Amino acid sequence: MKRSEIRELFDQAKNAYNCILGTDFNDKNLLLELCTAKSAVKVFEVFCTEHFPHYLKSNSYKDADFFKNTKGIAFVEGNMNGILYITDVYVPKINSEWQGNVLSVLLHEIGHLVCMRAEFSDTKTIPSMEEKYISAIFHNGDGAFGYRVWREMIADMLGNHIHTKMTGLYREQLNRERLAELFYEAKYRKFTTEALARVVSEMLTIKAVVNSNSCDEAYKALQNQTYGLGFADKLFPFCQIAYDQMKENGIFLNKEFLCKFEDECLTLM
Repeated sequence: MKRSEIRELFDQAKNAYNCILGTDFNDKNLLLELCTAKSAVKVFEVFCTEHFPHYLKSNSYKDADFFKNTKGIAFVEGNMNGILYITDVYVPKINSEWQGNVLSVLLHEIGHLVCMRAEFSDTKTIPSMEEKYISAIFHNGDGAFGYRVWREMIADMLGNHIHTKMTGLYREQLNRERLAELFYEAKYRKFTTEALARVVSEMLTIKAVVNSNSCDEAYKALQNQTYGLGFADKLFPFCQIAYDQMKENGIFLNKEFLCKFEDECLTLM
């Protein structure tokens, strides 16, 4: 895809968030930088030096695999937001309407920005982009793993929500093969955080769950969709905690929830 087309999709995604969630992203407070896998380290350094110096405190971006399995990275610092999009990293398409394409990646990364600004909010409102961003407290220590899973999960769900509002399309059915792949990837392979997050996101963003009025109703819908999958019963308590949190508090967090969420994450390991 041409870079001009990527930027056009980025503008569509940004405007969709503004219209649907009331954010105030604009050309001055939300930047998009494009790079290739080969140029990623250099572009990352320049981008962060100019706008997000906090991200240069760690040298992890210089690791050989840092950019290997991601299409985008979200940045927040002060009143500035940014996304670095890597144009030539291959991400397998699970469903061309939902994941693996440019729009879904951009919606996911903007979802990270919204969540980072809103999490641990006392007012439970999405703050203006002019307000200072305060780093979350769960990067390390107790709750860190649960926090990382939550951040990936909620950005995925938020991106799917915006996509549905933009297109009117819901995910009607669970991709059972995809769910099994994610579960066993989380349990036995690398990228545990992302895989666990996708497990919950996959299960909670099908139409029957999104439109359910209670946890019991959502549970019955998931039972129908996962019938015959031997591992599914292990996922239901995990999904229930996330579902209850979403219904009660949406994207807004507290310490108690994260500790409970992490405990449930660890039971799946």
